Amino acid sequence: MRVIVIGGGYGGIRAVQALVKNRDLEIVVIDKNGYHYLQTDVYSYIANETNISDITIDLGALFRGLREDIQYINETVLEVDENRNEVITHNSRFTYDYLIIATGSVTNMPVKVEGIHRYSYGVKSLHHALLFKQKFEASIFEYIKYGGCAKFNIIIGGGGLAGIEVAAEMAYIKDIYLTTIGSGCKGVSIYLVDGSGILKGQDPYVIEKSTKRLEKLGVKLKIGNRISKIDKDFVYFGDYDYIRYNFLIFTGGVLGNSIGLQKEVSTNKIGQYIADEYFKIHKNIFAVGDVVEVLDEKGNYVAPTAQSAEQMGTGIAKNILRDIAGKGMKKISPKNRGFLVALGGKYASANLMNLVRFSGYKAYFFKLLVTEGYKLPLKYFTAKGRKIAENW
Repeated sequence: MRVIVIGGGYGGIRAVQALVKNRDLEIVVIDKNGYHYLQTDVYSYIANETNISDITIDLGALFRGLREDIQYINETVLEVDENRNEVITHNSRFTYDYLIIATGSVTNMPVKVEGIHRYSYGVKSLHHALLFKQKFEASIFEYIKYGGCAKFNIIIGGGGLAGIEVAAEMAYIKDIYLTTIGSGCKGVSIYLVDGSGILKGQDPYVIEKSTKRLEKLGVKLKIGNRISKIDKDFVYFGDYDYIRYNFLIFTGGVLGNSIGLQKEVSTNKIGQYIADEYFKIHKNIFAVGDVVEVLDEKGNYVAPTAQSAEQMGTGIAKNILRDIAGKGMKKISPKNRGFLVALGGKYASANLMNLVRFSGYKAYFFKLLVTEGYKLPLKYFTAKGRKIAENW
C-alpha cells in the first residue's frame, strides 16, 4: 500500500509524521524544492536576526530521519492521472493507493494591476525572499551612497500577517541600517497600503495593538486605497493619487498552487480545491494547506495559516490509516488555536484561543517558543537523517 505526498510544507510534513506510524505503509514524498521553507520566520531573516539555514529544513534528511525507507523525490510534478492512480513528473511515473496534494500557494498578484509582476517583490517563496532581502539592502546602500538625505520610499502592498510583520521589521531596522553605515538621515519612509484595513477578520485587540505599534515605528498607513497601476517610478491609487517609490513589496492574498488532474476537480476563484469534510477532492485524493479551501462552521471562508495546514495534514493521515484498517473516516475541522503577529524587534501581539490577549516582549517571547517548538523536532530528525546517510 503506497501513499504519495506532493509537497514538503507544513501540511505535508505533518501528514508524513502521522503516516510513519504504519510500518507496512510505503511513503513517497515529491517536492520540486530540496527544502522546507519556514515562511513564518521570514521577518527575522529580513532583520538579519537569522540566516538562510534558520529558515530552511533539508527535506531529504528530514524524511530519512523520520523513517529510513521513505522515498523522497526532488522533482516537479506535471500532472496527476487519477484514472490510473499515477503521479507524473519530468522523469518518472509513480503509482499510488492514496495521494495527498500539499503544494501550497503563491502570492496572488492581481493581473488587473499593470506593472505589478515587473516592479514588485514578494516573500511567499524562498527565492523571492532572497531577492527581496538583497534588493532591499542594496537599495538602502545606494540611497546612502548617492542620495544622502533624499526621500526614499518603501511601499508594502497588503495588510495581512505577512505585510504587517515585514513592515514592522523593516521600520524597526531601517534606522539601524542607516546608523550602522554612517548616516543619521531620516529620509526613508515606509508605507503600508491595503484597501480594506490591516489584519482583516482578526481580533480587534490585535488589530489595535498592531496599528499603534506600526504608527510608533513610523509606518505610514494608507488604508482604503487599492493599488491600480505601477510603473518604474510611481505607485498609483486610482487616477489622481500616487507615490514615488524606490522599493515595492507585495504581500497580497494567496493563489492556490493546484495541480492539473485528468478529471475536472472543483476550485474556488483563487484556485484552491474545494474538498469534502475529510478534505478529499476525489475518491482517493486529499488536499491540505493553502491549496485547499477551508470554511468555518458557518460556511465562512477562513484564510490559510500554517497551524490549520498542520491540523489538516495530521487529520488526513489519520483518516488514511483508519481507511486502511477498515474504519470510518472522521470529519476534519481545523481550529484556530490563537494568533501571533511579530511587530518589529522584540515586540509582538498575541490572542490565544480568544481567552488570553497580551502584547510586548512577553508576546514576542511566546511567539519565539512556538516557533522553536515547531523547528526543534524537525531539526532533530534532520540531524538523525544526515547521520544515517553518513553511515550508508
